[in-house]
Amino acid sequence: GSNVPTLNITYSVPTVAPTSPTNGGWTNNRLLSWTYNGNGGPGQTLFSADVSTSSTFASFVSQAVNQPGSGITGWNVWSTATLVDGTTYYWRVKGYDGHTWSPWSATWSFKWDATRPAFSPSNFIRPTASEPDVSTSSFPFSWTAATDPRSGLAGYNYQLWEAPISSTPNVCSANWEGTPRTSAWLAASATSYAA
Repeated sequence: GSNVPTLNITYSVPTVAPTSPTNGGWTNNRLLSWTYNGNGGPGQTLFSADVSTSSTFASFVSQAVNQPGSGITGWNVWSTATLVDGTTYYWRVKGYDGHTWSPWSATWSFKWDATRPAFSPSNFIRPTASEPDVSTSSFPFSWTAATDPRSGLAGYNYQLWEAPISSTPNVCSANWEGTPRTSAWLAASATSYAA
């Protein structure tokens, strides 16, 4: 008899795994992130994701269905979805590589934090009232750290106005994210400022 060659084709199914927010933790960030593993196959071209208050996904708070996914490993829960403070949400994701869908990822959960960090004028150390002339030397602003026992503190927003206060900071403003600060500096100036 003749020898018939055999061709074995192995196709690897992609997998995805949630990475953030921390499973079971608090968050105030709508971004859901994951890793995609093509297992030697093509990269991700589409993704789908579900968000629900049910761990069995009996109903949905938000869904991303067959979204363009090339190089994408994160999705912001649609802004049209109302997330309720203190509520636990479950989410899952799957990826498509142009040939087949991955299985659904493991189900992760997060608790939504809509409560503002605790911070008020009582946190100010300096200034707490009008200060003497600071026209010849830099001036430190300082405060005690704000607290957020749920999702933690991500940073501060700093705004400075030339007196009197207007609707828009006309001197400077900054968002500090990462390591929270408890101080800032103003360069020497002969102008009156309000912060």
